[in-house]
Amino acid sequence: MKIAVDDVNETRKTVTVTVPAADIREEEQILANTFVKKIKVPGFRPGKVPVQVLKTKYAKELSGELHDVIIKKVYKHIINDSGLNVYSVIKIDVDGGEISPEKDALIIISLDIKPVFELPKYKDLEVSIPAIEVSEEEIDEELDEIRQDRKEYKVTEGAAEKGDYVKVSYEGKIDGQPISEILPHKKMYGIQHSTWEEAGAENVPGVSAVIEGVLGMKAGDEKTVTMHFPEDFKEAELAGKTASYHLTAHEVRNVVFPEVDDAFLKSMDVESLDLLREKIKNELKTAKQYESEAMIREKIVEMLRDATSFPIPESAITDESDAILRSHMIRMMRFGATPEQFEQQKDKLLEEAQKLAVDRAKTNIILDAIVKAEKIELTNQDLQVQVMQEAYVAGVKPQQFVKQLEKDRQLVNDVRQTALFRKVLDFLRKGSIVEFVSGEAKSS
Repeated sequence: MKIAVDDVNETRKTVTVTVPAADIREEEQILANTFVKKIKVPGFRPGKVPVQVLKTKYAKELSGELHDVIIKKVYKHIINDSGLNVYSVIKIDVDGGEISPEKDALIIISLDIKPVFELPKYKDLEVSIPAIEVSEEEIDEELDEIRQDRKEYKVTEGAAEKGDYVKVSYEGKIDGQPISEILPHKKMYGIQHSTWEEAGAENVPGVSAVIEGVLGMKAGDEKTVTMHFPEDFKEAELAGKTASYHLTAHEVRNVVFPEVDDAFLKSMDVESLDLLREKIKNELKTAKQYESEAMIREKIVEMLRDATSFPIPESAITDESDAILRSHMIRMMRFGATPEQFEQQKDKLLEEAQKLAVDRAKTNIILDAIVKAEKIELTNQDLQVQVMQEAYVAGVKPQQFVKQLEKDRQLVNDVRQTALFRKVLDFLRKGSIVEFVSGEAKSS
């Protein structure tokens, strides 16, 4: 085989491989002999089918197999003998569209190569992060959050105050015409027979005049409020127009937060407020320890990126961008988003993914080089842990995720790479020197 390499840019190459017709005929003969042993043709004993009959009757199948065999041999030749450190194959073209034993084959391959660079210092890296401290204010905020989670809504005969919830019906009109006729597909702006509104709430969906209007209303009260829609309102039918809304309040509920009394403490499995605050402090400290570990790893990665400079293969950036976008999609679906909602945000998510992809691609190339330098290898336990984590993120049972792996070779490769990079980051973390600023310096 003859190989010619042309530079497209610093990392992309066009490789032209010439495969002699004699080599192709040799491979065709090997394939034909294999076919003869497997194929049954009426009128011939097994294994005795003439090769020419086989080539005529199964020309299409033989041609397809020959194409695949030659391409695989060409790729193997490039990997082993060209001296190119291949990152990924972008495209493979065959001049003339097919590989024939009657003539030399010209195969043109577009590929990206791995950049050549010198690894920076990656052991004994010094990292500074904030000390792990929990303030009294943070404990107070967490206690408030717990009470928020346990709040109740109690019916009141009094007037609605800010933050109370009002069960209300309303109908809007513009110059006497019901908005439900002007904008029938958006009932929220036209008519609601029974809906709950948080009195005085800000930056929430709905008609702001109604949300403000329920303030001060009691059950059974009625009133009319005016809503002026801004000129740039998202619903063009309402933009710049003034509407009147007639409201009827049916029920008012106060938001009641639990007192930190004996019953509350018992529900938290503690005997006193001091013990509850200590429990909250420990939980916050544990959470901050996880955050600190993530911060240490991120700073190590940033230091390695800043200390190196090399061209990044275009396909590496594309792969990372696609992976980030898939991750966004999985997360959105897990929290109840529909495919349509994802599609609506796809452009924005893609833009964000492309910004992150360059750093991630560079990081992966550096980590891959460290893996090879340190001869870091995965164990079955490493893979099992990664599968459990991937299943959790995907919101499926581990057994279900394993079944997905069995069907998707690319997913297997992704999981292996993630597990390997997690392991090399653990290696870098153990070899780092960490200073906790504003606290006692520690090392590990």
